[in-house]
Amino acid sequence: MITTARGLALAVAVATVGPCTDGPDYCEEVPGEMPDLDMLVGDTVETEVWTNCLRDLLLGFGAESADSAAVAVSVTAADSSIMLTTVAIDVADSVRVTVWWADRYSDHVHGFHVRVR
Repeated sequence: MITTARGLALAVAVATVGPCTDGPDYCEEVPGEMPDLDMLVGDTVETEVWTNCLRDLLLGFGAESADSAAVAVSVTAADSSIMLTTVAIDVADSVRVTVWWADRYSDHVHGFHVRVR
């Protein structure tokens, strides 16, 4: 679920991955394709990127904006989830945002575009 500063809610695709083969029967959810965002200057969007009961397997995570003067991004860990915050700073036609994480099994990279009006 994505919640905007204006109180709007958007859906995020989440794919569920089956249990690990070399450990206890845990679940793991990873993001599917992340939707492009159409934002207004000053908007903030918080996205729960991972709700992960295998969080102890994460080796690292982060996000990067191709134009941090127009779109700022940050990733923070909460109790049972990892949140991506996207802030629209200045007008931009299409800014690529890349979200990544690595676990014991593989590296994952997802991207989406942000338009700021």
